[in-house]
Amino acid sequence: MSQSIEIPFQAPFLRWSPYADGPATGGWSPNGLGYGTTQPNSTGAFRWTQGVGSTLELQFNGTAAYIYGSVYGSPSYTVTLDDSTTSPAVDNTELGSFTGLSASSEHQLILNVTEAGTDDWLALNKVVISVPRNGQANYTFDDADTDHFSYSCFVQRSLGGTYKQTTTYTQAKNAYATVNFTGSSIYMFGSIQPDHGLYSVSVDGQPATTFNGSSRAGLTQQLLFFGSGYDASKTHIITVTDADGSKLDMDYIVTWAAPDTTRQRQIAGISVGAIVAAIIVIGVVLWIWRTERNGRRKLNTYIREYVEKSQQVRLH
Repeated sequence: MSQSIEIPFQAPFLRWSPYADGPATGGWSPNGLGYGTTQPNSTGAFRWTQGVGSTLELQFNGTAAYIYGSVYGSPSYTVTLDDSTTSPAVDNTELGSFTGLSASSEHQLILNVTEAGTDDWLALNKVVISVPRNGQANYTFDDADTDHFSYSCFVQRSLGGTYKQTTTYTQAKNAYATVNFTGSSIYMFGSIQPDHGLYSVSVDGQPATTFNGSSRAGLTQQLLFFGSGYDASKTHIITVTDADGSKLDMDYIVTWAAPDTTRQRQIAGISVGAIVAAIIVIGVVLWIWRTERNGRRKLNTYIREYVEKSQQVRLH
């Protein structure tokens, strides 16, 4: 069984080049969702461009990928998955799709704008990928959870709109956070702000990938990283590093892992133990009650016999 993972345009996990919060002729410019209106000819939330050579890149493990957006005028673009490049037929909603992919392999998806006139532009709303779930459960861990997070040169602070209203942040180049988890997939969430910048992510000591957390609009609980296809039986180490000395926020993670059968057995054991204990308590109470009742009967019999004998003595 697979689950669809929606990656919205504002998520830093999507890599845009050139990255821009200004004119779309110079790169991908955001519109709506706190960014204001940068494209007056359309409403909604998206990132758009008129720049030839503008690219969107995503690396992922999964069985399918879908790119959603719109084209205006007659721009041309290509979509490359791994080593295969196509020029998709646009239905003005889906800019490209790939299915039947190997879940065990990492895939690289690249959209590239190849031609655009002054009245042509391309907008992208989101990318959706399908990832095998295999009956795994969700586990959420806050940035203050020392069993899963450790930090070098980070400080915790209160921040409204975040998970549990706190994040742990740094503003020191090469400061890093280490996240450990056991499972097959992980979502990593944090904030994007005007004073945020580049950060890199390395999984299990592999070469790091750099992402851009800067944003003209301040948004919390954004997807900084998503990884899947890991060995679910092993513990994995993710290192997140401040790449340029701008701010970097860590908020929380969500992992996919097998249900905690040990805990389930413990709960079951506690339930059985509680039932047995209750039966024992009830038995003891009944025994005491019966003992007291029998004692009262014997006492009453003794008193009655004593009274009867006393009366017989008086009659004689």
